[in-house]
Amino acid sequence: MPLSVYQTKLPHEITQAEFHRGSNHLVLLQGNGELCCRSLVGDTKWQLELDCDPLAFSISGDGSQIAVLGNQTLLFYDLWSGQMQTIAVDEKIRLLQSHKNCVVVGGFQKTLTMLKSNGKELAKLECESLIRQFRVVPRTGQILIHGDDQTLQCCRFPAESEWMLEKMHITSELVASDDGRICYFVRYPNELIWLDLRTEEYAVIDHDFFVRQIAISAAGTELLALDSSNRLTLYDRELAPVWQEQMKQQIHHIGLSPDGDYFLTTDKDGVVNCFAVQESRRNVGEFIEIQANRRIIEKDKLWSQSPGLHRKVHELNHLTVSPSGRHIAFIGLDGAVHFLNEGGRQVFKTRFPARVENIVLSDDMNYGYIYGAGQMILIDFRQGSARYHSFEIPLWTPPLINFSKKRIYLLSTDESLRLYNFSFDLLKKITTPKSYRRAIVAEALGIILFNDRQLCGISDTGTLVFNFNLRAAPTSLRSAGSFFYGVFEDGTLVSLDVSNPGRIKSTFKKMKRPLDLISVEPLIILEAQETVQHLEPELSVVNSQPVQFEDSFFALKNDSIQEICRRRDGFFCYADDQNLIWRFKTDDFIRESVLTFSGIAFTGSESVNFIEIEPTDRQQDQFTEFIEI
Repeated sequence: MPLSVYQTKLPHEITQAEFHRGSNHLVLLQGNGELCCRSLVGDTKWQLELDCDPLAFSISGDGSQIAVLGNQTLLFYDLWSGQMQTIAVDEKIRLLQSHKNCVVVGGFQKTLTMLKSNGKELAKLECESLIRQFRVVPRTGQILIHGDDQTLQCCRFPAESEWMLEKMHITSELVASDDGRICYFVRYPNELIWLDLRTEEYAVIDHDFFVRQIAISAAGTELLALDSSNRLTLYDRELAPVWQEQMKQQIHHIGLSPDGDYFLTTDKDGVVNCFAVQESRRNVGEFIEIQANRRIIEKDKLWSQSPGLHRKVHELNHLTVSPSGRHIAFIGLDGAVHFLNEGGRQVFKTRFPARVENIVLSDDMNYGYIYGAGQMILIDFRQGSARYHSFEIPLWTPPLINFSKKRIYLLSTDESLRLYNFSFDLLKKITTPKSYRRAIVAEALGIILFNDRQLCGISDTGTLVFNFNLRAAPTSLRSAGSFFYGVFEDGTLVSLDVSNPGRIKSTFKKMKRPLDLISVEPLIILEAQETVQHLEPELSVVNSQPVQFEDSFFALKNDSIQEICRRRDGFFCYADDQNLIWRFKTDDFIRESVLTFSGIAFTGSESVNFIEIEPTDRQQDQFTEFIEI
């Protein structure tokens, strides 16, 4: 297969794809009504969100205007001024072609109408039969019309007919050279026709399979054909095939640039490919790769397991990742809780006597715990041991464990905070005023309690370290090392450095709402569902870029943010320039997924799987495998 100049994955089905005249940019129309223009290196030149349901678009001969036909709507977009005009058209209008600074519209009727962008009607052309399709020849103004009576007619506005050919059962799109010399189409049952528009002579081009689509250059000297076997064939000016390729993905659309130097394909997965034809050796059909890094990498599973499949009593769920991203935990098909490293090796396994509510792992994977229905198992992964404890106290939140300080905190409904060590010995009980209902662990301090209007820090000895009044209710609170981050309803982002409890350092930053904390190591913020930002702990911006999708992972690689779109059938990773760089597709339904240090772990119907984003040199775990039943 020829190497690609540009390749990207669009989130929605591509309904039309063409090259822009003069610039060789790709103009792409998606099923969601989005029209965008991409350069040959993948940069987005412009993008339109259309209010109508678009049927087709057409680019003017000088490339300055794009017309978009919708249901009872016709839009004109001026590329130079950025202005848009909209006019109403008859609901029967389904065909659109540009003609100089005007458009010609029609449908399955006997009339073609020429319109200006302000809606003014310039001329009408009446035909004897219903019109199936038509093509405007840019330079000559000829109109090629394929009628329902199986005729091919060449006309000019307003009513001049130059010639007509009968018995032309055309099954493809009509394509013609800009100068009006030649035209190509497919005639039933499977004849690829070359037609001289000046002499009305035509010839049949040999082709093995049924031709589905054809495209030509502006001069008509290059022809690209897609047949029913999903094979692409490129013909030279002598109509000899110079290159053929059996495409793996089902191709939906093809296009050839006006100068014949590039061609494009779109497939069933919404992937757009652009290829370059080598000028110096065009006659042998060789292809050059201008930017190798634009090719999409197809990811595969690094490993896949089905823990407990032989004694299945449970569904795979509760997929959890450690803060370092190097280990995962989940409830297996056998109902046991499994702990694995990124390489897929099991490091611990245990059972829990109640419904699991929380699985939490320490950053260094020395400890972890499972909690549910007032019961807890505290795990020491280094020793391969676990300690069970049952709490008879009603709690506002699940137990909070500070692994660094080796403290367990219970925030109970009797307005008390209890501190335990890892042997479950009660160390201290303190009263918690102000109706605190929520808390998070701050490893360098102890824990932080909060409600809608107040926030306080409690040390590992139970001492009140600080107390703040809040202007707005917190929506998200997270901690990482000595830093604590908070997002509030008014769009304020707060960073607290609690490394020195006697001197808390705070930084505030006002941002657009809604505001989401994606991760805290590194600190990544999603602002207004539009922009993702990488920030320093003191909230200065390191990197920022627009967001493309609603449900994504964000990974920081080499100081740039990669957006990984999550879908039920796979993952699609985009670089900071919004180009697709790799993808993973699966036939299984993806149930849960987590971003790890070097990849993505996800569960299917009966398996837990891992794909590697980038290779890493994994060191041997400091502990061996432990299994506790």
